[in-house]
Amino acid sequence: MSAVEKQPDRAAFEIKKGPRQVMTLSETDVVKYLDLRELLDGLEDGFRGLELGEVQSPPRTQLSVAGKGFSLAMPAWCPSMQMTVKIVNVFNGNLSFNLPNHLALINLFDPDTGATSCVMDGTYITGIRTAASAVLSARMLSRREFRIATVIGAGVQGREHVRLLPLIRDFERINVCSLRFEDAQKLAAGSEIAHATIDVEAAVRESDIVCLAAHSPTPVIRPDWVKRGTHVPSVGYYPPNGELPKDLASTRATTVCRDAGRFSAASGWLRRTRGFGFLRGNNTRCSGSWSEGRPT
Repeated sequence: MSAVEKQPDRAAFEIKKGPRQVMTLSETDVVKYLDLRELLDGLEDGFRGLELGEVQSPPRTQLSVAGKGFSLAMPAWCPSMQMTVKIVNVFNGNLSFNLPNHLALINLFDPDTGATSCVMDGTYITGIRTAASAVLSARMLSRREFRIATVIGAGVQGREHVRLLPLIRDFERINVCSLRFEDAQKLAAGSEIAHATIDVEAAVRESDIVCLAAHSPTPVIRPDWVKRGTHVPSVGYYPPNGELPKDLASTRATTVCRDAGRFSAASGWLRRTRGFGFLRGNNTRCSGSWSEGRPT
């Protein structure tokens, strides 16, 4: 008889959980211990596992608070890893309370028993992971000689893109554009190679990689600004349209979206999305299968 099948010595009502030690990590702890290069490599492994069916990542569930915001629950598990449930609360009015508009909590559970093993702040890792997915796509799918990038958006995602992009290429310059030019200036001031510019069109036209990180209900670039072969990842989300032009694929750019399910739901024109696979016959790819891709 296996250990799983072995009958307990006591009845169920006699067994209590009792005191257990649970690791807790604050946002400061997460920032301290999270290595960004390891994050990029870990995401690559995770996307590959997702494509191969090794990672369980069921659809997230949502609770809505009318007029305030919404809460998302995101479970996931991969063999040999902890079971994970992340809760992300998105309340856009939080900025007026001097709080981030995305707040998150990550819970880890022992896959052998289901017992809680760790509770950690998830706000920082949520922001950096989102940007890292886009930057990873650029590392794997853009040409290695690319040296000029543009980041559109000077919020949390813009900040994390500017931090992560230098880890994948020796860029000559990263242009930073924002609806509020002063925000772009503040963000660019924290990087030796970042440059704030008010001319979005010129920045896009000269760029090899254009990262869209704006919370915009309408496209923030025009397809005719994008030169052939440009890599254009998008992480902004604002249904039903959003920051990414619908006809961008016709420019022969390599367009990558962070979340295939979300992308197809938010953009009616992308009806051919299947899971996390490539969209054959055009130049649009979605996170997941691109982990098997390589730049050409």
